Amino acid sequence: MHHVWTEKEIAFLRENYGKIPHEAIARELGRTPDAVKLKAQRLKIYARRWSEEKQEFLKEHYDMPIEELCRILGVTKKSIYMKALKLGLRKQMDNAVWINTNLSSEQLAYLAGIIDGEGCISFSLAKGGRVIRPFISVCNTKRGLIETIRSWLRFGNAIGKGRRSVRHKHVWDIHITRYADVKALLEKVKPYLIIKKKQCNLMIKYCTSRLTKGVNSLYSPDEMKIYNEVRELNKRGVH
Repeated sequence: MHHVWTEKEIAFLRENYGKIPHEAIARELGRTPDAVKLKAQRLKIYARRWSEEKQEFLKEHYDMPIEELCRILGVTKKSIYMKALKLGLRKQMDNAVWINTNLSSEQLAYLAGIIDGEGCISFSLAKGGRVIRPFISVCNTKRGLIETIRSWLRFGNAIGKGRRSVRHKHVWDIHITRYADVKALLEKVKPYLIIKKKQCNLMIKYCTSRLTKGVNSLYSPDEMKIYNEVRELNKRGVH
């Protein structure tokens, strides 16, 4: 026997269809999931689970725990996995260290001295300031020095940054930006750092927090505090 849909039930269906699973609507109304789908089709109620805003959020935060994504986006795990597949999203190996940190104490001490004198431990902003990325960089006018560091770390290339004017020498640069690599390298050179010890400690704490939570998770107040402290230290030149 078919039960006639009341105006109240139809209003509930219009309000929630596509926002919560069909099963949840069916339980609330005391109907079957198939009945819910059929009624929605007859009323021409179409679920738009994935708005442009939701898709952008998924792209930026896909490494968040799946349960948290379900709660925030109001969709099922299956829906998230299917949408991620269509968008070509993959969980990153965020905790894997790609650079070589198996260096001698002499190499680490030398590298720490270079970072103290010619390097920078800081953050860069991406995607309109919505993404905060850590980095370690070293710039020098001697390409051989940058190439030596590159060979030790087995990472990247010495990148030419050009000259500011004909009176200046050519500058070479090496950048390390992955969370796990930044954290691993700083933990190794930390005992030898002098000038940038504060930035080092703060950055290790920041990277540890992001890797634990997921690099695409929302930023916590503590992480934002670290970001501001490091920026202020570098701005003032306080070591």
